[in-house]
Amino acid sequence: AEIIERDVAYIASVEVLDKWKTIRNAVGDVRIGAECLRFYGGYCDKLEGKTLCMPNGKFGYTRYEPVGVVGAITPWNFPFALSCFKIAHALGAGNSVVLKPPEQTPLSSLLLGDILIEAGVPPASGDTNLKRVTLELGGKSALIIGKSADLDKVVPLAQDGCFVNMGQTCCALTRTFVHEDVYDEFVKKSVEYARQTRAKVGDPFLENVKYGPQVDKTQFDKILDLIECGKKEGAKLECGGGRLTEKGYFVEPTVFSNVTDNMRIAKEEIFGPVQQIMKFSNIEEAIDRANDTEYGLAAAVFTNDISEAIYVAHALESGQVWINDFMPGSINTPFGGYKKSGIGREFGLDGLLPYMEIKTVLVKL
Repeated sequence: AEIIERDVAYIASVEVLDKWKTIRNAVGDVRIGAECLRFYGGYCDKLEGKTLCMPNGKFGYTRYEPVGVVGAITPWNFPFALSCFKIAHALGAGNSVVLKPPEQTPLSSLLLGDILIEAGVPPASGDTNLKRVTLELGGKSALIIGKSADLDKVVPLAQDGCFVNMGQTCCALTRTFVHEDVYDEFVKKSVEYARQTRAKVGDPFLENVKYGPQVDKTQFDKILDLIECGKKEGAKLECGGGRLTEKGYFVEPTVFSNVTDNMRIAKEEIFGPVQQIMKFSNIEEAIDRANDTEYGLAAAVFTNDISEAIYVAHALESGQVWINDFMPGSINTPFGGYKKSGIGREFGLDGLLPYMEIKTVLVKL
């Protein structure tokens, strides 16, 4: 962690060149990677078992032991941070790690290998055995906006939660359900905000740039194809919808209204700066439609009615639910998904458990 913090500027620059993430976001990713390593480094001497209450004068206890060798596969959207996360969990539980970085953005992960060598992490070896898995996968996260919400506050938060990292974020809030009483005003303000954001898309090395280009041509073409599909299926293109510049894989900040649940843009993970806004009449309808998906990574509810917020949070089928905020968690808050959004959890003590075996020791006294 100390080496990473020493070299933040260099690592972040590599991340920008590799991923086209903005320099501001790249610095944040590098710092949270170091934070995660330090957090789990602190767990190494605190993984304690339990003393068991046994009958007939016997004594028993449990202890945590590492599983051995961990294979970690990381995606291209947050390459350095996610590599740090995987390695921190595995090393914190006493395991060795084999890391496969993403072929689209491998450079910062390879740089992390040099950092581990400098830090004195020893080499390790592995063998074939029975595998267990934990998976953090994709999402099509729902955002429910109640009629009591303050639109001046929630419109920027909702759109930033959709466009974060150029929309290339698994837990981005990509299905926006808005109460019919405030729907038209929400759409109007969202279009105005997207047009302001358009001027902040550009060179990711510039401090005042909010969003850079998409990762590669494959992703760029996929986004434009889904935008065209949205138009053909009847969604109303309010703004954006095309290529922003002649050169580079920049996509205009895009807003669709009149989106229905059966459209591809409402069901598939676009992974781009495309906001889909749907209308609902009552909160039960919104919950049912939000849960009608094969994903369940994240969700959010924006409302000034705290009773409504808690009710919705408990009803949503999602690994984490945010109330009046977007991604407020930290290294000690469990993260993972329901349904096809994954298996298991990361972060906190819950994130360490899959990396360990629990041994029970029983003693006759």
